[in-house]
Amino acid sequence: MRMNKTEVRAKEWLESQGYGSLAFQNRNSPDFITDKGLGFEVKKLRENTVFFSTRQWRQLEIHPNVTILVFDSKETPEAIIPFRQLDKPPSYWGKYRLVMKDLEKTRYKAEARHFKALREELGISQAELARKMGVTFQTVNRWENGKTRPSALARRLIEEIARKLHPAV
Repeated sequence: MRMNKTEVRAKEWLESQGYGSLAFQNRNSPDFITDKGLGFEVKKLRENTVFFSTRQWRQLEIHPNVTILVFDSKETPEAIIPFRQLDKPPSYWGKYRLVMKDLEKTRYKAEARHFKALREELGISQAELARKMGVTFQTVNRWENGKTRPSALARRLIEEIARKLHPAV
């Protein structure tokens, strides 16, 4: 039952707020439950975005009283959000964007299929496209498998290569 750094900071903050008896739920949501039945889900803020998985969201929906503690690099939460006030992601709570990781992966996969189809339509290999773009074969492979996304600059370069190889594309 190891806690990550954000969970450790959250536990320390919760204890400093008088929530003495905390049960940590490793790999379950909410992350902490008090002896009074209050739940706390700990989230790390990434560029004003808070990520949830579908599984986490479902677990949080069935718990009656959950608060989301959003941490950035500070020792105190950046935001304290009552779960019942949240709309199911994708949505916003104030300036914070809420995203369902599973949905993001689905979108990446769709983009990856499109990217691969374009490369195949151009009739070039991953290695050849990588050479033309000045990136590694592994990078192109990760794009096509939906593991990562090409940057906006890389997407423009891909379109430029496509126009040069096949002006009709």
